Amino acid sequence: MKCFTLITNSKQLNIEEIYSSGQCFRWKKLSSRRYISPVGLYFLEVIKSDDVNLTINLYSDLSDTKACKFIKSYFNLNHDYEEIVNSINFDPYVKVAIKKAYGLRVLYQDPLETIFSFMLSQNNTVLNVSRCIERICKKSEKILLDNGLSYYPFPSIKILAKLTIKDYEEMKCGYRARYLNRIAETIIKKRVDLNRISSLNSNELRSKLLEFDGIGEKVADCIMLYSMSKFELVPMDTWVQKASIELYGLRMNCTNKEIREFYIDRFGKYAGFAHLYIFNHARKYSKKNTLIKELFT
Repeated sequence: MKCFTLITNSKQLNIEEIYSSGQCFRWKKLSSRRYISPVGLYFLEVIKSDDVNLTINLYSDLSDTKACKFIKSYFNLNHDYEEIVNSINFDPYVKVAIKKAYGLRVLYQDPLETIFSFMLSQNNTVLNVSRCIERICKKSEKILLDNGLSYYPFPSIKILAKLTIKDYEEMKCGYRARYLNRIAETIIKKRVDLNRISSLNSNELRSKLLEFDGIGEKVADCIMLYSMSKFELVPMDTWVQKASIELYGLRMNCTNKEIREFYIDRFGKYAGFAHLYIFNHARKYSKKNTLIKELFT
């Protein structure tokens, strides 16, 4: 493994907000200035060099050109952040959330790891999801880095498909164990190319993902938003439902489909970014006996 370094502007990439935003589960904060995470087969280290610059170190076997491309792709640095923000901050609530978490980006993660992560996220805490993912990753071979750190890359589909339901249960995946087992087996048996199907439009792609046993609409939308760059998608959960009803006056009994359509009509192709900002802000600043609307004033 060799190290490739990319320097970028910290205002365009807020690693503190990203690591705690609920879209990824392996990032760790070592100090107020240093964050690390295995990313697929590789390893990322982000250091706040000063108040302006971020140093991003990628440990991989990639050439410098491919390493640079990988970093920019993972953090979606090729997308104009100013354009995204300016297209959604007309909304007063999103504007408040952006001001608090400027630089929060939607990541472009490995689809296989994202499927497993959000399958595990159902009726679960972020901490438990992270622990389960780490146990699964220990089925891979440990990699030692020159900086003294080590990590387990996310297992290949071949390794995952060999694991039994009992294996997943022993890793404390709970009732999700049988679904993880079936998903891995299905990908192998049907030779599903996750990168290839990601080129489908959102409706076609959602239909494909829903064919997997255990994947529902929310998990499918999380997979598409956080690993397939379908930025218009709005994954539904309790936080988003409550925020949508309180902030925008939607009906108490409105369906998930109606909420999704409301976001897309209001925010267009970057509805997923608006969703992430509202979700992140509501979850992070929530207080007992406090209305969500009061958090956005």
